[in-house]
Parts: sequence; structure tokens; C-alpha cells
Amino acid sequence: MKKIISKLTELFSRLYLIIRSKVLESSYSVRRVLKWGLFLIILSISVSLLYKYHSQIGNFLIRLNVDSFGNLTSFFPTLFITLGAATFTVLAITFSLSLFAIQQAAERYTPTILSNFRKDKINRYIFVTIASISFAFFLFALLPINYLLIYEVVLLFFFLIIIFYLLRKQYAHISNLIDPIYQIIHHHKKGIKLLNKIDKYLDRLIKAKVIRLAQNDIKINSSKEEERDRLRGAAIFRLPNLFNGVKNYLDEIYSLIQTYQLRKDYQVTGKGVDAVYSLVYKYIEVKDGTFMPSSPFLSLDYSHDAFLLDIFEKLLSIQGITLKDFAVSEKILNCLSQIAIKCTEIRYRTNPLNEYPHCILATGYMVQNIEKGLNAELFDIGIQGSIKLRNIGLALIVKGSQTDVNKILDYLSKIAMYGLLKPNTSYLIANPLKAYSILLRAILYSRNIDHGLLSKRILEKVQQIISLYVKIKEMGIISLVEMEFSLGDFVYLGKQTAMPYIFDEVYNKIQDPKTTDQDKKHLIKSIIDFGHEVWHFYDELSKYAAEKESFLIHYIDANIEHIAMVLLKFYQLDIIDSIQKKEILDNIEWIISNYWRIYHYHKEITKPGELQILDNLLRIGNEFNELSLVESVNKIIDIIVSIANSFLEKQKNAYGFDPIRILERATYLCILNGSEVVYTNFLKQVKDKFWSEYCKKYPEHKELLFNELRRIDPDHLRLNRLHLSFEDELLSQLKKEDIIKFVDRLRKDLEEHPGE
Repeated sequence: MKKIISKLTELFSRLYLIIRSKVLESSYSVRRVLKWGLFLIILSISVSLLYKYHSQIGNFLIRLNVDSFGNLTSFFPTLFITLGAATFTVLAITFSLSLFAIQQAAERYTPTILSNFRKDKINRYIFVTIASISFAFFLFALLPINYLLIYEVVLLFFFLIIIFYLLRKQYAHISNLIDPIYQIIHHHKKGIKLLNKIDKYLDRLIKAKVIRLAQNDIKINSSKEEERDRLRGAAIFRLPNLFNGVKNYLDEIYSLIQTYQLRKDYQVTGKGVDAVYSLVYKYIEVKDGTFMPSSPFLSLDYSHDAFLLDIFEKLLSIQGITLKDFAVSEKILNCLSQIAIKCTEIRYRTNPLNEYPHCILATGYMVQNIEKGLNAELFDIGIQGSIKLRNIGLALIVKGSQTDVNKILDYLSKIAMYGLLKPNTSYLIANPLKAYSILLRAILYSRNIDHGLLSKRILEKVQQIISLYVKIKEMGIISLVEMEFSLGDFVYLGKQTAMPYIFDEVYNKIQDPKTTDQDKKHLIKSIIDFGHEVWHFYDELSKYAAEKESFLIHYIDANIEHIAMVLLKFYQLDIIDSIQKKEILDNIEWIISNYWRIYHYHKEITKPGELQILDNLLRIGNEFNELSLVESVNKIIDIIVSIANSFLEKQKNAYGFDPIRILERATYLCILNGSEVVYTNFLKQVKDKFWSEYCKKYPEHKELLFNELRRIDPDHLRLNRLHLSFEDELLSQLKKEDIIKFVDRLRKDLEEHPGE
């Protein structure tokens, strides 16, 4: 019952909000209709009464105009002269007060208000109209003719209504002239109107065939759109001052922004910046199809656009006035990012390289904006900048612009470097890494771009950031929480943006029945190619983490295990052919080889807690065993034995227990597999180096391996069912007799040739 009541309450509240929003939306239009309706009703009543009582009213007015002897009186001439003089007086006072208000505003705020007042057409219309009415009153005073009196009186009332309306209009208009937001809207409308005129003017020039192409520019079999674009481009090239009027309106807007920016009037700043973006948006639409791409030869590079360059420079100059003003910097950042994304929609006359130089131009200025903000310690600009750069990168990936995406990756790296150098700015590292992870996904899914080179570049950038993080941050005391906040968006599996989840997402996409076979093939190729790069990535990270014995090792461990297990799921897909299966296994073996490298790169081992890594190796080895991948099981055993060797050589303050307990994990896989091939490989790996060195170093623990293996009780583990690790789960699958048999054989083989 409670659920029903809550649902009904929610439904009624939703209906109430919908009805109220509709009423509010229509209230303005309803009031306007009622106002004009009332006016029309009053007007129609007045006209009907005038028509009905025309003769009576006329006789009454004539009686007022003559005395009892039939002579004309001075009543109407005096009335009209008085009204004319009063109108002149009102006109003088109104415009004097208006000019005074404008002068005061011009002195306090910006002198452009005064120039706008002088150029304003509405003021002229109001002045001319009121002055004309005043002259009309004087004319009525000279012509008090009886049969015209009724028309003169009607016009008198009509003119008075017009005067009251114009005075109200003048008051509102002067207020608007002083209001900077109104002025910005006014200049914006004028600029848009001018751009529309330019657009139509260019079309008229083409239709009138005023603009013709040179013989070299004429292309055979070109479409009408291509021909139109070339003609418009030729017209714009021959009219260099075509957009000067728009520049003037933009200058007025810049002037208003700069004036009110110092007063921290963010509403004016925001409105002005929005107006700039709107004008640029329209400008790009007018010039679309006429832009030229960049050229490596400066003499042939016609991509330079003075109009856009001037806008970007002035936007940055606005930020330069108040460097530590976050609101202004954010507005300019948003404007430049929107312009950059709009520039990705530009149709270039020729674009063989699929580049968007105007987008990168806007992005370059946006990065300057970010750098200025970061230098002024406006660190939130770095967060916003990372998000904006990511969005621009996504737009460029859709367009297949590989070179431009590379530049976005460089810009993101700059923000991360600020985070590395500034204290307590982990978010400046986290946000670029999050952007990299999202861009990686877009690159792998895109069919318009070479995902191999770009994914490799992203991983290289992340390597640089993480390596510097480990070197710089871990020189002092670093908390696990800070590392999670700094690097977590890329490597911590507790966050959905973590890079290893890319493999899961691709796998789920391939399993989706809505995915076409062609898309499945593309995704499989992409993820296999990406796997080739991933092991290099973790190899480099292993070096930095091992040198410092950083907690980063645990992130690497979790990442490697997760990726390997997902790739094994790919291996089992029916649509994977034998060649691809071989590539997937190669990828897995290379990726898990980084477990060995972690310990190989250690100078010394002081943290036995890293033994937790072996659980993940066992899990991967168990999966290999279930899939009957004997060679891969051997690879896991080789890795475990090599880790045991590293502990034997590099472990500090040890008593010989850890190397043996590491080696035990390899014996579990040997017993579980039970094949002669796996046992022979294990025996060879142990006898080659480990066993002889261990017996020399710790002769008192020679029996430790055999004794600990004999103590394993699989039956007890199966009955207990409270397994604390995967190791216990794996041991519960073994048989006691198999363990004893393995121990006896291993002991015999090692004792026969202990030094081999």
C-alpha cells in the first residue's frame, strides 16, 4: 500500500510540475494577448461611439469654438498652442535628462555608451516623432476650422497617447543603453544580421556571375556544392575587408567585457563571451567550404585566418587583465573549447591529410588559457581543461584526424606535469589519466583512425607520467590514498575508467548480438594489437615500481591478472581463428612475464608482502591447466621459479623461507597438471640454478620444501570451505596421494643430481 501511495504521490507531483512549467512558459504570451486584446476592445468601443455620436460631438465642439454672438473664441488655439509648447518642453527635458544619464554612465563605465547614443536610430525616431506632434499642435492652433475640429480633437488624444508611449519607450531605451548586457545583445544581433547579409551577398555574387574561377581552378565532374564553395572562396579572397563590420561589433563587445570585468560583473563577462562564440559559430558557417588546410610550405599555406586569430588573441587578453579570476578563465576556456569543437565540423576545400588546423589553433590558445590559470594557482582550470581537451580529442577521433589527436595527447600531458610539480594537486594528474583512458576506448572502437600508433602513444605518455610520479612523489612519504587519487583512474581496478576494463568492454561488445560480424572482426583485431603494446607498458612500469619498491607493484599485479583472464575469455570465443588464438596466447605470455620483471628489476627485496602476487599467478596457471595449455602452464612455472631465484639473490634479512614458499606454488601446478612434460620442465628449471644455490645458502632448510608439501591436507581444506586465498582453493583440488608421490619423486631427482 505504501508503495502505491508513494507512486501516486510521485505521479501527481510530476503532473503538477509539468502543468506549472507549461503555465509559466505561456504566461508571457497570454499577458501579451490580453493586453493587446484589451487595447483593441477599447479602440473599437471608442470608434463606434465616435461614429454613433459624430454630429453631437461636432456641435458641442463648435459651440466651444464660438461665443454667443457667433464670433470665434481663442479656446482651441490657446489649447493647441499650450499643448505644443508643453510638448516641446517635455521633449527638451526628456532628452536633456537622457543625455545627462548617458554622460554619467560613459564617465563611470565606458565611453562607447556615448557614441552608441549618438548613433542610435531609436532616439532619432522618438525625437522626430515628438517634435512633429508639437508642430502639428501649432498647425491646429492656426487652423481652428469648425468642420475640422472633431478630427483635430481626435488626433489630439491620439497624439497624446503616442507621446506617453514614446516617453515610456525612451525611458526603457535609455536604461537599455546604459545596461551592458543589452548592449552586448544589441551588438550580437547586429553582427549576426551582418553575417547573414554577407552570406546572401556572396550567393548573389555567384548567381550574377560576378565572380568567376580561373581556368586552372575549374575541375571537371565537380558537384554543385564544390563549385559553389570554390566561388565563395574566390569572392572572400578578393574581398579582404568583407568581415570588418563584424570585427567592429566584436570590438564593442570586447570593450564592454573588459570594462565590467574589472568590476567582477561575471554576468556581463559571461554574456559577452557567449556572444563572441555565437558570432564565431556563424562566421564559420558562412565561410564553411572555403577554409584552406595547412601546408608544410609557408609560401603555400593559406590556412591563416586573421579573423579567428584576432578573436583568440583578444580572449586571452581579457584573461590577462585578471589572472587570478577563476570565473573569467573558466568562461574563456569554455568559449575556446566550443570554438575548437565547432572547427572540427569545417569542410575544407582540400584536406588530403584529414587535419583540422583551425581546431588545433583554438585548442592551442585554450591550452595557453589553462597554463595561465595554473600559473596563477587556479588549479580547477586544469580539471576543466582536461575535460575539454578530452572532448575535443573525441571529436577529432570521430573525424579520423590522427595528427591532431596526437597534439591533444601532448596537451593533456602538460596538465599532468603541473600536477607532478605542485603539492596537493593529485587531481591534475588524475584527470589527464582519466582522459587518456577514455580516449583509448574511443580509438580502439573507431574505424577511421590508426589505433595502433595512437594507443601506443597514449601508453607512452602514461608511462612518463607514472614514472615521474614514482620518482618525484616517493622521494618523500606518499600515502596509498594519494596514489589511488592520482593514478587510480588509469590503473586502479576500483574505478570504472581503469584501462584494463577496456578488454572487458570489448569482450562484452563482441558478445552483444547487435554487433555486426564486421564490427566484431574489427574489435578483435584492435584488442589483439592493443595487447601487443600492453606488455611493454607494464614492463616499463615494473622498472619504476621495482626500483622504489612502490605500492604501484600491487596495481600492476592486479592489472596483469585481470587482462590475462579476460584475454583467456577471448581465446575461448568461437569466432577466433587459430592464428588469432596464437596471438592471444603470445600476448598473455608476454604480459604475465612482467611478474618476473618486477622482481628482476628489484635491487633488493625488503617487502615480503609482495608474495600476494603469487596467488594471481596460480589463478592464471589454473586457467591454463583447465584449457589444457601445457606450454602456457610451463611459462607460469618458469616465472614462479625465476621469482624464487630473485628472492634467493636479493631478499634482505631473510631466513630462507620465502624462496621455498614461492617455489611451492610451482609444485602445486605440477601436481595439478600431472603430465610428464610439465614435471620435466619444472625439474629442469629448479636444478639449473635454484636448488644448488639454495642448498649452499641455507643448508639447514634443505628439507623445508618436502616437509611443507607433505603437510598439505586437501581433505581438510575441502571440508573447511573457508578459503582465504586462491592458493587454498587450488590445494583443495589436489589429492594427498598425488602430493606424496610427487614429493618422493622430486626429492629423489634432486638428490641424484643436486648440482645440475
